[in-house]
Amino acid sequence: MLRAILRPAILALLGFVLLPSAAGAIVTTPGHPLQYVAAMRPQSSSGVPFSGKLVLSISKDGIVSGTYRADSIRPDPMNGHIIPVSGGVDGKRIHLSFGMSANFSVSGTIDAHGRIVASGFRHGVAYNFEAAVTPSKASQHS
Repeated sequence: MLRAILRPAILALLGFVLLPSAAGAIVTTPGHPLQYVAAMRPQSSSGVPFSGKLVLSISKDGIVSGTYRADSIRPDPMNGHIIPVSGGVDGKRIHLSFGMSANFSVSGTIDAHGRIVASGFRHGVAYNFEAAVTPSKASQHS
């Protein structure tokens, strides 16, 4: 009798652990996008990266929308501009396009904590891109 009860529970647990699940994917709730600090640098450079604030919403269907605001300490033609961001997430893969005409696009990975590591090209120059979720105000006060 005990075996008959435990067997379905064990199978369900193994299925949950072994099968990929959308439940582990990052999804934002309406009105609560993820706030990032982002940096990008040409792959051929070791200098100070361009930096900015990235705000992303990710739907349960993997659709990404948001904005990027440059705040580099180095000269940056994007400083002072709010740039629309769109893209998609499929499992651990992410693609982001910056600007109305996809002036800059990156592809890479997103981990369970939301950290993005990607690369892309802008005007024929290869860039590395990284973004980390900034702690929410609620978690800073706890």
